[in-house]
Amino acid sequence: MVRREQEVRVREAKGARRKAGCIACRSRHVRCDEEKPICRECRRRNLDCNYPDFIVASQWCPPAATQEAESTPIATTGAIDNNPQSTWDIFNLSRNELATISPLDSPAVQLRGPQAQNIDRETAELLRVYQTGIATWMDIFDHRLCYQRDVPRRAIFSLLIRQSICALSAKQISLLKGGSVHGSVAAARYGDSLRLLLAAFAEPQSNQEDILTATILLSSYELLAAPGLDHRKHIHGATTLIKSQKIDSQCQGINKATFQIYVRQDIAVALMNECPTNLSPQEWNVTWPSGEVEDEARGNHILWLCSRAINLIYTADISTRTSLTYFSNVAEVSREVEEWFNQLPSESKGLTCGQASWEGFVDIWFPVSAAAAAMATYHEIKLLLLAEQKRRPLPEDENYDEIQYHANQIGSIALSQISDGALVQIVQPLYYAAKYIDGRAKKARIWMVLNDIESRLGFHTRTRIEQLQRLDT
Repeated sequence: MVRREQEVRVREAKGARRKAGCIACRSRHVRCDEEKPICRECRRRNLDCNYPDFIVASQWCPPAATQEAESTPIATTGAIDNNPQSTWDIFNLSRNELATISPLDSPAVQLRGPQAQNIDRETAELLRVYQTGIATWMDIFDHRLCYQRDVPRRAIFSLLIRQSICALSAKQISLLKGGSVHGSVAAARYGDSLRLLLAAFAEPQSNQEDILTATILLSSYELLAAPGLDHRKHIHGATTLIKSQKIDSQCQGINKATFQIYVRQDIAVALMNECPTNLSPQEWNVTWPSGEVEDEARGNHILWLCSRAINLIYTADISTRTSLTYFSNVAEVSREVEEWFNQLPSESKGLTCGQASWEGFVDIWFPVSAAAAAMATYHEIKLLLLAEQKRRPLPEDENYDEIQYHANQIGSIALSQISDGALVQIVQPLYYAAKYIDGRAKKARIWMVLNDIESRLGFHTRTRIEQLQRLDT
């Protein structure tokens, strides 16, 4: 009886569920004017305005009682909007605004508690999709496989992490061919996750590792869901936590894994926006062991060098690119990149197989996926240092042949049957390879790889393809 009254209070605080309107309004439980093509609420908040298709009940639709227990939304009381639209909204709140939030202590919405005894079928399937899909991408440079092993274990006890995982999985599925019916599932789970994250900030005893992990999962959702908006906003929350909690490469356990994922997102966003990274390479607090190291450690090392190259090239304006200091810094990064390459064991550089294709690409075999991703990043850095600062190098340039070599190598790696996690990691290298490679056949082949990554894996590449097409006109 007590629980029933608590659940009623939750619903009253949130308002009645909306059975009409667009997906975004329904997931946030606000009234939709159903104006086409974009309703007033979505236009005001700059949201995607999509209307649900008619969906026949299936194994993805669990019984109502089970579904409600798994995804009862957090209700909060206070002066601020308790329906944040993104992690950006949450992390832009002031301390005074956060102090006005007081989560209801309903057992149905506790952030962390005893081990979950039962979950509905939809949740179980979304957790499986995550473990065998996106989690493997996240662990590309983590031999401990924290996001495949530790994070799902945390989801047993943390509703915040469980909902964040399910939101991310559902969003990925919705982006695949024939998966659009899961868009409403993704939006609803995402909305619940944001409310849980907001409630976690209001609770002083909240597990900080859970908050950071959920923030990374939700920023990953946002990078999938809204690639056309300001990419930097999507990792703002993670940047805030990383800096405030002094998370760096020296951390251990889940925080170390989360930091490694964050810096990869930071690098990708910087490359998309052609700007410096949010977290400077100096803030990584790195130490690189000498002697024999794991491929994953080499991968994180080359990412750090990539961050240095990005901050060097995209911080400098045209006037400073002619200064002696700038050329000295470029030479220093180039030297360290070559030292990294020369210290690699031969097998980590990849072994060529057979003859080149008619376009000129060769099949390269790598012993582990991390080695393939690391080598593609190495060639990407070379393109950044040799070509990107000049923008459009000409055939008569002294480095032109070297630029073509590195662009060809990236294309060859992508076409060499590497893992999905490695393919996702080398989306940005593929963009620079296609940007500078010579020959329409080679460019078209790389465009096809980028298109396949989005259609088969649900990882957004369309913006990069469109940029390449504009460059080629």
